Parts: sequence; structure tokens; C-alpha cells
Amino acid sequence: MNAIEKALSEVTIVPEYSNSKWEMIDDQTAEIEVMETLYALVRCTKPTNILETGTYHGFSSIYMGQALMDNELGGSIDTIEVSKDIASETEARVKRAGLDNIHVWTSSSLEWPLPTNKRYQFASFDSDAFSRGKEFIRFKDLIDVNSIVCFHDSFFDDLTKEVREFEANGLLKVIRVGIGARGVYVCQKT
Repeated sequence: MNAIEKALSEVTIVPEYSNSKWEMIDDQTAEIEVMETLYALVRCTKPTNILETGTYHGFSSIYMGQALMDNELGGSIDTIEVSKDIASETEARVKRAGLDNIHVWTSSSLEWPLPTNKRYQFASFDSDAFSRGKEFIRFKDLIDVNSIVCFHDSFFDDLTKEVREFEANGLLKVIRVGIGARGVYVCQKT
């Protein structure tokens, strides 16, 4: 049993509340299909280091962490969660899943100390919807050119506006929109 299967064995998967065509664990975690997309993107693009904001219960982290393991190239995930209780719960879930490549940090993503000797080849922004654009601006210089950058919950008008502004200013190229019931922007950093 891999890490994803172990983590999912602890929960019940239900139809997504706004569109039963999709599946979810709860109304805050990314849809199952979005997490499968993150897994596939990590498998295909083979990043070394991944940045994630909005860890929540860590399921997206586990999907991406399993993809790193399946790539057999090493690497790790820095995932940032503002809630100490949720971060502790996530650390325990990651340990039970058997992954040691996920580092859960308890902090606001906008206050987390920026690493000085680390670059990211993949980023997933899924914290508070109104912080995601600010997070991208804060972390963009640590994300390699041509890296995949994802923003979950693309149905938020403010997020759509910010992502489109990043594209207009040459910071991102939007590749795909509309994956999952709540949507996700899949972009490439330019």
C-alpha cells in the first residue's frame, strides 16, 4: 500500500458538495481529481523541491510526496500551514503514510522565513484565497523559470483577476483552468 492509499484509508470519500461529478474528502481539501492532477504533474515534470501553501490536512502534500517517491529522484516538499493544531495533525498523518520527504511548517505563508539556499521547481498555492496572489509575489523569485505553479479554487473572482494580471505582466503563462468542481489554474512560471 502506498502513502496515498494509506492516507485515504483513514477517511471517507464523498461526492463534492457543489458538483457530484467530482469527489472530495471534505469541503476544504482539494478535490480527489485535483490531487490526482497534482500527482500526475509532479510525476511528469520531475521537480526536486515543491512549495505548498495551505497544507490543511495534508492530502495534497501526500499525493505530491508520493509522486516524488515514485520519481525516485529525491526531493522534498515544504508545506506551510497557519494552524498549529492542523499542522500537528498533518505531521502525524504524513508519518502514518510513511513519507519522510514532506516538511510541515507552522506559520503564515506571508511571514514564513524565506529559504536562502533552496529553489522550487513546482508550487501549489491553496491557502486563504485572498492570500494566494500575495504568496506568489512573495515566493516567485524562489521558483525556477518554466516551473509549474498551481492555484486551487479558481472560481474566486479575485484570484482569477490576480492570475490574469500575473499573465499580462509576463510572470506566468496560464496553461489550464477548470480542473475539479472548484477549479484550479495550472500555470508555468515565465
